[in-house]
Amino acid sequence: VIYLDCDLVVCNDLEELYQINLEDKYIGAVRDYTGIGIYYGNQSADKTSIFEKYYNNLKDYGSSYDYFNSGVLLMNLKAMRAAFKDNELLEMADNKEWRNHDQDILNIACKDSKLLLDAKWNCTICEPQFDRFLPDNLLREITEARKNPRIVHFAGNHMKPWNQDTKEAYEYFWPLANESIFFMELVERLKNGVIRRRTPRRKLLFEVDLAGHCNLNCKACAHFSPLVSEEYADYEMLSKSFKRLGELFNGEAESIHLMGGEPLLNPHIEEIMRAARESFPVAAIQIVTNGIKLLEMPESFWMCAHDMDIEISVTRYPINLKEEEIRAAGLIFDVTMSFFNNSGNEKVHFRKHLMDPEGKGDIDLNFSNCYLANQCIQLKGSRLYPCSLAGRSYRLEQEYHAGICECEEDSIDIFDASGSEEIMEFLSRPIPFCRFCAVDKWYGHEMEWGISKKARDEWIFE
Repeated sequence: VIYLDCDLVVCNDLEELYQINLEDKYIGAVRDYTGIGIYYGNQSADKTSIFEKYYNNLKDYGSSYDYFNSGVLLMNLKAMRAAFKDNELLEMADNKEWRNHDQDILNIACKDSKLLLDAKWNCTICEPQFDRFLPDNLLREITEARKNPRIVHFAGNHMKPWNQDTKEAYEYFWPLANESIFFMELVERLKNGVIRRRTPRRKLLFEVDLAGHCNLNCKACAHFSPLVSEEYADYEMLSKSFKRLGELFNGEAESIHLMGGEPLLNPHIEEIMRAARESFPVAAIQIVTNGIKLLEMPESFWMCAHDMDIEISVTRYPINLKEEEIRAAGLIFDVTMSFFNNSGNEKVHFRKHLMDPEGKGDIDLNFSNCYLANQCIQLKGSRLYPCSLAGRSYRLEQEYHAGICECEEDSIDIFDASGSEEIMEFLSRPIPFCRFCAVDKWYGHEMEWGISKKARDEWIFE
């Protein structure tokens, strides 16, 4: 028989596997390349890990070099029934705590009667952190197999397509999952937002900068606001764009963020608030502000926020903000208020969204791993961008002339779009600008909050 785990994709007819001659061997299986990589990686470390200790004490399974994965098995039942007594393997399973359960037991039971199969029949997902410790010939085997796998195995809970973003997930798993009646349930149950970036949204959400400049100018601001002296959204153009989007999406949106820079700097903010609500009667609309100017805003602003049912969301920074007075104003005018982030903590870490001026990044991989993609959708003029960094990149280019520039293919003109479906489909696909994002450098370059000095390395990785 052929035994298959449930976390794999079969890419070819299994007849070829079934016809492999086991002769008198009990089992045919593929090496556990990931496990072997972990084992040798731990040997190269300074201290012995629990993993290495376990396998060093498990001598009965033979050589760690030939330890196999039990996710795909070709089993010679006749030979196995002759070799093992009734319940013998079950008794082995019951006599101690096993790390890999059936896999450890089968490796021990079949150590002298196994046929190691080509890696293409159980092709585990590439994990560079483990693969690099493999002996050279084993690394060549699994690398070659991944070019044309017969069976792709998403082994390990952390590598499941709904937990980890990999090119194999998009190439082998999600196209099949998309044909399943359970597809949307899979999407809804995702533990992270990976596939959401690649799936057209059901409802539109977007943000718009009412002002490009700011009265706080945080270091490494993801909106590049410290690089802007003064910039306001064109109220007339913005009103037309709101109206067009409202028509395309029947006046419904998941959320609309009126932000900046600092949105309260825009002298037409009340007119913009009304235009947004008139075009989107059914939407959660927020003004996202640092709160510095809130207590200076006229009564008409607060009344407009109340009448238009617009929430004021204050992002906290380690500055002296009169939060209690702001909350009181919200209560007086019956305006929904929210406060985001940690207040008064100068040790709060902020992330650098570093850009690579060489533009050699993997567009697909960067889009898939970017938590801004298809989430921080930006409206600028008449165009929608799947990522706000692309729409704001001109500010970076004006200051540093680093060649980090958007192109027409990075956004979609809402007046040229045939309908909402075309827009949503566009927003769920990578754009050329993704090549500039050093997404893999975003983590590990966190910093304490501070005021920007407009230093190039706040935004550009070189």
